[in-house]
Amino acid sequence: MPLDLSDVALDSDLGESVGADNAGLAIIRTHGEFGAGGWIAGTPQTIPAFGTLTIAGDKALRQFPEGDRIEGSILFITTQPLHVTSEVGSAISDKILWHGVLYKVQAVGTWSDNGFYAALLVRMPGN
Repeated sequence: MPLDLSDVALDSDLGESVGADNAGLAIIRTHGEFGAGGWIAGTPQTIPAFGTLTIAGDKALRQFPEGDRIEGSILFITTQPLHVTSEVGSAISDKILWHGVLYKVQAVGTWSDNGFYAALLVRMPGN
């Protein structure tokens, strides 16, 4: 039986949540569809989130495919499922708003059997 580590991901001493002033943490999710002319994005949803953010070191980066590794990335650990762009899905990669800066979910390591998800985030241009 896998070890449930969701208590660690939700530990208030380690994590952060969205604040009343939006200075904290939120997931921005956009669904859409392919139509004439390409991708037609729907209205983005802001999902309050809680999790731990840390600099993605060598050990964390090795857990993701080599093509997805980017220097200066951060690691986001949460119990909330996160999306990356998929050819078969109707969603594009989630964006994470953290202290007013947007990051894009580059890759997700699914440890849902252990009660959490770990995502590699990259800062979006212009932020």
